[in-house]
Amino acid sequence: MGRFDDGLFHLKLANRYSKKDDYFGARAEYMKAVDCFKQAEATKELEQATKEYEEFVKSDPIFRELVNVLLIGIKREPGILQSQITSKFESGEWSDIYKKGRPILKDDIYYALYFADKFGIVKRIKKGRSYELFVGEKEINEVLLTSLEEKNKSSKTIKRIAIPLVVLALVFGLIFLILKTPLGAVALGFVFLLVIGSFSSLLK
Repeated sequence: MGRFDDGLFHLKLANRYSKKDDYFGARAEYMKAVDCFKQAEATKELEQATKEYEEFVKSDPIFRELVNVLLIGIKREPGILQSQITSKFESGEWSDIYKKGRPILKDDIYYALYFADKFGIVKRIKKGRSYELFVGEKEINEVLLTSLEEKNKSSKTIKRIAIPLVVLALVFGLIFLILKTPLGAVALGFVFLLVIGSFSSLLK
C-alpha cells in the first residue's frame, strides 16, 4: 500500500479503537494517519484526520489528567522548560504507546503539551531547543466541556431526526396500499398531518 492507503487504514483503526474507549490505541493510530497523509500530500484527508484527532484528544481522559498535573507545575514555576519536565521520564518504543498500565513516557508529555498549547490551555514559547511553558488563556474545562457539549448537541439532533425519518419511511411504505382504496386521499391527508405533528413535537 502507498502512504495514502496507509493513512486510510490507520484512520479506520483509530475510529475503531476510539469507539472501544482504547485511548492509547486510538492516539497511536491517529498519529500514524496524520503522518501518512502528510507524506502523501493529501491535503483534504490530512485536514479531516487532524480535525478528528483533535476532537479525540478533547475526549481523552489521559490527556485531561496529564494536563491537570502539568498545569500545577507550570503555575508554580512559570517559564519552566519543557525539557526540564520530559527529562524526568523515560523514552519508549513506538509500540509502547499502545500498552496499558505502563509508566508515563516522554511521548505522553509531548502529546499533552502539544495539544494543550494548540487549544490555548498552555502557552509554549520557543527557547533554544526547548520551550518555555506558561499558563494559557483558556481553562482546561472550557475547552473540554465545549467539546462535550457539541457531542451531546449532535446526539440530540440525531435522535430528533431519526424518529421522524422512521415515521416517514412507514408512511411512504403505506401510501401504495392507501391509494388503492376509495378513501385513499382522505387517509393520506390524515397521515400527513400526523407526520407534521411528529416533527413539530420532536423539534420543540
